[in-house]
Amino acid sequence: MKIKISNIYIFIIYIILTFNLGIFYFKEIPNLSLYVSSVLTVIIFVLFLIFEKKGKNIAKKRSIELIYLIVLYGYLIFQFLRSQVYSTTNIFTAMYVLLPYLYLLLVFPIKEVIARKGLIKILKNIAFYDLIATSFRFFIWYLYNYHSSSFFSILFDQNGREWTKSNGSIRLAATAFNGISFVLFAYILMNSKKMKNKLMSMLGIIILGLYACFVYMSRSQLISYFIVLLIMYFVKNIHSRSAVLSYMLMCIWLVFLFYTPFLQNFLNSFSLGSSQGSSTYARFLELQYFSGLMKEKYFGVFFGIGILNDSNSLNALKFYLSDLGIIGQYFRYGIIGIIIFCYPFIMAFSKRYLGRKSCFNLLTIGTLCYTILASFMSQSIFDNVRIIALPFLLAIIWSEKPYQAITKK
Repeated sequence: MKIKISNIYIFIIYIILTFNLGIFYFKEIPNLSLYVSSVLTVIIFVLFLIFEKKGKNIAKKRSIELIYLIVLYGYLIFQFLRSQVYSTTNIFTAMYVLLPYLYLLLVFPIKEVIARKGLIKILKNIAFYDLIATSFRFFIWYLYNYHSSSFFSILFDQNGREWTKSNGSIRLAATAFNGISFVLFAYILMNSKKMKNKLMSMLGIIILGLYACFVYMSRSQLISYFIVLLIMYFVKNIHSRSAVLSYMLMCIWLVFLFYTPFLQNFLNSFSLGSSQGSSTYARFLELQYFSGLMKEKYFGVFFGIGILNDSNSLNALKFYLSDLGIIGQYFRYGIIGIIIFCYPFIMAFSKRYLGRKSCFNLLTIGTLCYTILASFMSQSIFDNVRIIALPFLLAIIWSEKPYQAITKK
């Protein structure tokens, strides 16, 4: 029996997802997962070069992806050499920080799989797998916080620290694919005609929302979910006959929601005087600290501070680049780096939604909006925890046949 190369791609991709969703975290497995995933990424990329039309016309067919990755990797090599010349970090730390960027090579086989299997089918499988991992984390969080269980406690080690909130609970980070899963569930809820699909999607949205609220305790993720849901609803009904009525009802609901105690307490949590004010205050201190480091570097605004660990110490204080979202990426790699990193999203947004041939597809709009919103708050898609989702996002926004691929349900 002949094995299809697309099935080999899928098998390897699912192995990589298994490691990165954190289901099998014991002791040093978090570091091991990075190394294993990086090796598998290189293997699947080599297979792509070998089997996809025997390597012919790849440069022509994938010119956008190739140019982007060549420029990106070239800039990262420059930053690596810069870090060694100015001794900002040792060689092993620099290599460890840059290693997750190898995941971007997955965009090539992922696009091939999407072209052959259909985007929705692939995303459904990923979302289902992600929902299992999220439910598992929910269970582990409950055991850890309320029954003092050390079962899978390594999951709570987020970049070498435990997150303790004002209520005494220790939070647990979301997976890298929660955003993609949420957008897919919202898309199916708004488009599917089958009640079963709608109910299952609604259940997925509820689980992800509860996780973000009680387990991850992430205000930025809740805000991103809420705004993306509104944007998708608005775009979905933009050409509807009942659009005006739908928007009026939405506005009334938003006004009502604004005056509820839940939303008032949520908004007050950003105040420095609130029980969670220390989190907001920490962000201000981190902005001051990293901006100070940037000013010490020649052409720091353009090239950034250079390659740094996520965690940086000053006296008894610790500052985290990941807390600042995409701004942390700016501090690390400068304006030039931000332009290079964000180029695909900028071009996809301007080409699909601002150009003459606008393609207002609900799934790609939701994906782009969530990525931009979350990254500008505290969940940059380029940090080492979430970058595994980046090749999937790029594959979605670079899809050659958005309507045909997406409408297959």
